[in-house]
Amino acid sequence: MLDQEWIKLILQAKHLGLTIEEIREFLYKEQESKTKKTMNLSVGNTQKSRV
Repeated sequence: MLDQEWIKLILQAKHLGLTIEEIREFLYKEQESKTKKTMNLSVGNTQKSRV
């Protein structure tokens, strides 16, 4: 089952004129950004614990 809030957000984006591809690209970039931040935090914590 799909999350109703996600459905609402997607419909709002489409109403604003965004294409499905633009929505996918945005979500992909956001996920990629969060992954990089998490990796940077993990590396930073590892380096600090070695000092």
